[in-house]
Amino acid sequence: MFDIEILRTNRAAVEEMLKKRSTEAPLDRILDLDRRRIELVRTVNVLREERNRLSEEIKG
Repeated sequence: MFDIEILRTNRAAVEEMLKKRSTEAPLDRILDLDRRRIELVRTVNVLREERNRLSEEIKG
């Protein structure tokens, strides 16, 4: 297992590490899923902020 941050910042090093271990991994798919996860986390945070703001308005 490796840190996703390493893959984000230094894909070549991860590819080399996998090559040395005679292992393959779908790096493009991993990065795509990571980007999607980040987008979803941002969306959730925006929605939480909106919910909290509306909740405060209702409280008055």
